[in-house]
Amino acid sequence: MIVLDTHIWLWWINRDQTRLKPAWSSRIESDEPVGISAISCFERTFRRHDACR
Repeated sequence: MIVLDTHIWLWWINRDQTRLKPAWSSRIESDEPVGISAISCFERTFRRHDACR
């Protein structure tokens, strides 16, 4: 299983090819399961909420 860092996860789901190296993208899209930590979800929600203030 590949567990993605928060930044890598966001770059991957947003298809940010300027930051996400092609080799990383290929590895993520391989046959291995991909996971993210609960803290990544929290960080994303917290930052989004903080930006709305």
